[in-house]
Amino acid sequence: MNKKNFLISTLALASIFTATVTSTGVNAAEDAGSAQTKATLKFKQESQDPTDSTKPVNPDNPGEPNPGPGNPDPGDPGNPGTNSAGPLSIDFAPAFDFGVGTISNESKTYSLQDAVYDDGQTRNHKPFVQVTDRRGNGQGWTLNANISKFTNSQASGNPQENLRGAEVKISPKNAPTAGYGSVSDAPTGFSSSIKLSENSQNIMTASNRQGMGTWLQFLDPANITLTVPGGTAIKGNAYSANVTWTLSAGPTV
Repeated sequence: MNKKNFLISTLALASIFTATVTSTGVNAAEDAGSAQTKATLKFKQESQDPTDSTKPVNPDNPGEPNPGPGNPDPGDPGNPGTNSAGPLSIDFAPAFDFGVGTISNESKTYSLQDAVYDDGQTRNHKPFVQVTDRRGNGQGWTLNANISKFTNSQASGNPQENLRGAEVKISPKNAPTAGYGSVSDAPTGFSSSIKLSENSQNIMTASNRQGMGTWLQFLDPANITLTVPGGTAIKGNAYSANVTWTLSAGPTV
C-alpha cells in the first residue's frame, strides 16, 4: 500500500467510525484523554563579529532601524552613528550644533531647537542617545556624559582660548524608550535639566535585569541650551567642545 492509498483509506475509515459512533448515541465531544509536550529553545551569546554593530533606530519609529542612507537625526547632519561593535555598545550619540551666535555685552542663551545656521535656516532636531546590551547576563550598565571647555578653532588665526563661562544644559524629552521592540524592564533616565561639565553626569542607569536589548534616551531640543556670558566671544572665532559619552558595565554611577 503506498502513502497516497493509506491516506485515502484512513479518511474513509474515519468516516465510517464517525457514523457508527453517532448511530449508537455516544457524545463525539467527550474528552478521551490528554497529552502534554514541551516547547524549548536554548540561548547562547551570538558570535562577536568585530564588524557587527547595532544600527541606530528610526527616531520616528524606534521599533525599526533608520531607513538610511540619511542620518537618524535630520538636525545632526554628518552623524550616521558610532558603528560600535560588541555586546554592550553606544550606537548613537548626539552632537549639539547651536548655529551662529552674535557678539554681545550681555549674556545670551541659544537653544538647539531655535538655532540658526549659515544658510539662515533652522533644522528639525531629534536628538537621542542609543545603547544596546546583547550580553544576555542582565548585569546592568551605566551611561554618563561630560563636556570639555569651549575653545576656538586654530583655523580662525586667533590665539587659542576658552569661551569663558559657557554652559551647556540638556533635558530629557521623556523616559527611556525601547528600541527594536525590547521588552526588558526599562533603565532609569535622568529626570530634569542638568548642566554638563567636566565632571561626569548620569544619563541612564540599568540595574540588574534592566536595559537588556536596545534603549534610547530622547532629549528635548527646546531645552538643550548653550549660555554665553557677555564680553567673552571673539569675532570670527568658531568655538567647540567635546561631549564624551561613557558606557560602563554594571549599574554604578
